[in-house]
Amino acid sequence: MPWVFSDSDRAHAAAVMTLKQLLGVETSMGESVVASFAAAVSDEDVGSSLEAWSQALGETLLEFGAPEDDNTLLEEVVRRLEHVGVILNEPEVQAPISTGASVLALLVEDGQWHEAVVDAVVTREGAEDAYRVVFTEFGKPQMVEADEVINMEDVVPDDPGTSSLSHGECDMCTRHMPLTFHHLIPKETHGKYVNKSLPAGVEGEPTRVFLNKHGMRVCRPCHSTIHKLASNDELAEKF
Repeated sequence: MPWVFSDSDRAHAAAVMTLKQLLGVETSMGESVVASFAAAVSDEDVGSSLEAWSQALGETLLEFGAPEDDNTLLEEVVRRLEHVGVILNEPEVQAPISTGASVLALLVEDGQWHEAVVDAVVTREGAEDAYRVVFTEFGKPQMVEADEVINMEDVVPDDPGTSSLSHGECDMCTRHMPLTFHHLIPKETHGKYVNKSLPAGVEGEPTRVFLNKHGMRVCRPCHSTIHKLASNDELAEKF
């Protein structure tokens, strides 16, 4: 089973700390290095080779102007990342939606995503489950279909390498909400564009640094909706 880079906040923080402890990379720079490293190993499908992961880490550090490190030291960093759960031996499984789960659900009255709690799961033979939710802001109960509810544990988080943007106006719906950073060219597609041509209409340099900064500030409901509407390739090429 190929190794994968965990996308949890805890793993991200552990990776930043590991780079600081073993390589002396300051936290401010480490945030960006970890984001680019995670994108690189995902884009290029480096498998489960210690050598390949170490090489990817070394190339990422060089992109940020860090001095070239000894391969032995880079391998030690990769081993530490595996030990602390940053590098996983198998993909993380999405959490199921069960009674009591915190979710985002579509409210009938305004067609917008709002936070809610699952009050009951309705199992239907030959069809996807439906859910009775209660919207936390309004106290309103409502039945929703499977495609109208998203487990909060699966909601697209702040992209790795970006800290919380606090509250502000969403660039899509214009509501004043907690914001996340959305890569206009999804990080999973960065391998197609690094040191190559960017998608038509995109002005910038084909580097991981540019790709990781090329984005917009959107609320979590809008962020999740974006990724439900189109594939990463379509988002990169058309949006």
